[in-house]
Amino acid sequence: MNYLIENDQKRKVDNLLLMYNLTAILNFLTKISKTSASSISNFFTDITRLQDFLVTPFPNDLSDHDAQILTFTIPLPNHPNKTKFIWKINKHSISDFMYDLSNETWANVFDVTDVNLMFSSFLNTYLRIFYSCFPLTRTKNSKHNNSWITLGIRTSCKRKRELFSLIRISNNATLQ
Repeated sequence: MNYLIENDQKRKVDNLLLMYNLTAILNFLTKISKTSASSISNFFTDITRLQDFLVTPFPNDLSDHDAQILTFTIPLPNHPNKTKFIWKINKHSISDFMYDLSNETWANVFDVTDVNLMFSSFLNTYLRIFYSCFPLTRTKNSKHNNSWITLGIRTSCKRKRELFSLIRISNNATLQ
C-alpha cells in the first residue's frame, strides 16, 4: 500500500492503528524507480509518548527501495559523574569485526529452512561477533554544557535535515 496516496484502504489501516494510539510518521518516498515512486514502508509510533524523533531516508544503491533511519531522542535522567557503559568502537575494532564477519561460514544460518530459525541463527551469530569485537567499557560521565543549544536551534537543525531529505527526493525524481 502506497502510504502517500489517500484512499479507503489507508483510512482503514489508520483507524485501526489509532485504536492503539499509533500514527504513521514517514512522509517521503521510499521506493524510487524509473517507472514509479511510492512510500510502501512506514514507521508507526505512539507520538503522544514519543515526540522528538527524526526519520531520514538512507539510499543504499542496492535496490529501488531506500532504507529509513529512525532516530529517537529519549530524555534520560541527568546523573553527572556517574558510571556508564559504552561500546569500544575504533578503526581497529571495526576492522576486526569486518574480518570476523567475512570469515564466518554462516552454515548454521543457511542449513535451516524455517525463516524464523534462520533469522534467530543469523542474529545470534552476528551478536556473538559484535560483542566480541566491541566490548563494553566503563566510563565516567563527563559534564557537557550544551545549554547554549536552544529549542530554536534544535528545531532549525531538524528542519534543515527535513529540507535535505526533500531536495534529495526531488533530485532523484529529476534524474529519473
